[in-house]
Amino acid sequence: MKRIFVLSMNDLKNIRRDPMLLVIILGPILLTFLFRFGLPVLDKLIYSYLSFNLLGYKELIMGFIMLLVPFLVGILIGLLILDEKDENLIIYYAVTPLAKQGYLYYRLAVPVVLSFALSIFMWTFSGFIELNVIKLLPLALLTALEAPLISLAMAVFASNKVEGLAIAKGGGVILTVPFIVYFVSSNWIWGGLVIPTFWVSHAFFSSFSSILLYSMFVIGGITIHLLFIQWLLVRFRRRVF
Repeated sequence: MKRIFVLSMNDLKNIRRDPMLLVIILGPILLTFLFRFGLPVLDKLIYSYLSFNLLGYKELIMGFIMLLVPFLVGILIGLLILDEKDENLIIYYAVTPLAKQGYLYYRLAVPVVLSFALSIFMWTFSGFIELNVIKLLPLALLTALEAPLISLAMAVFASNKVEGLAIAKGGGVILTVPFIVYFVSSNWIWGGLVIPTFWVSHAFFSSFSSILLYSMFVIGGITIHLLFIQWLLVRFRRRVF
């Protein structure tokens, strides 16, 4: 536990001294406040000029922000891992009592816990969408599993922070998935079953209608996320250790 605490303090120090990392970690909190207090004002302005009801799409907006939270957390942890790769700290951690396994568990657990907590905060504080606890907790867990996917993808496919940011920008395409799921009704959309975010978005939207579909998408989503994480984890071990 002491070794994990030391590693956590080192992460906090790195975040404090890098403004970009600080903005990334504060982003989900700022978005939640903006969503809570800014969206009603924006809705009134748009309706007065364009007669368009923005809050009529609050589920879609929430579906987008729901994915944005683990996306930002994943980028944060991914950049920290790349920093450790550049400074050869990962090899150092591997020969300490923390060992390879302990380091990997820590790096996988932190983005999940952060995303889970921020997702719960966002849903409860935003006040626009109410989900009972039975639906909220599994959905928050499924959403949180997006974060280690982003982190590991950056760590596996990027050699430095510049490449990592480029991969993160390209990975931003996953944030379009809620819009596709929401607006596209064609059967071709089911080709997205291989995309983890597809399951997250479908689980979220089905939580308002069918408990059966919601359960299927949550269970299936958790399964496919764990498979992708395992695949990336194997590649990460081969590349780094």
